[in-house]
Amino acid sequence: MTARLARQHNDANVVSIGARMHTEDEAVAIVDAFLAEAFSGEERHSRRIAQLADYEAQRQTR
Repeated sequence: MTARLARQHNDANVVSIGARMHTEDEAVAIVDAFLAEAFSGEERHSRRIAQLADYEAQRQTR
């Protein structure tokens, strides 16, 4: 499920659910899965997040 992967791989802190794409029960299940999942902390994921943070920091100094 994408909600789990967003937390595991990207340390996401926001989940977005299309109202016309999912039933209420599905939306609740997605949110539950998202909240229950933790960031994996794997080096490859941490490295990607650091690269994005560096990019954002460089853009702010321009």
